[in-house]
Amino acid sequence: MCGGGGGGRIYEPDYGAASRGLELQLQAMRSQQSDGVLLAQQSLSAVLGQQQGVLGQLAEIKTLRANETDANARRMADLLGAPPPDKTAEAPQVASNRPGPQSTGRGDLRINRRRTGPGAGLNLT
Repeated sequence: MCGGGGGGRIYEPDYGAASRGLELQLQAMRSQQSDGVLLAQQSLSAVLGQQQGVLGQLAEIKTLRANETDANARRMADLLGAPPPDKTAEAPQVASNRPGPQSTGRGDLRINRRRTGPGAGLNLT
């Protein structure tokens, strides 16, 4: 009841060709991904280079402005001369620096303070 024919041949598939096809597909996918990454990196590098150029120009402008301000200040100082001394920069008069008759008592060691007038203190009753 069997057909009784001869034995059939079983052909083994070529796994090497399938592996090579798979490797080609993987290489194509990887190259597409890496091309996108490389393109993004190149554009990022270009933008960073432009940014560094702009920052360099900004630094040059700041230096020029500072030099110009310094030159203007120097010109103004030459025109106006030195400023007058400040009144608050004087040292207090102590002992022998006081005007008037000189004495060597204990009271001469104190620092003169100006009196402000009546009603300058707290009046607590």
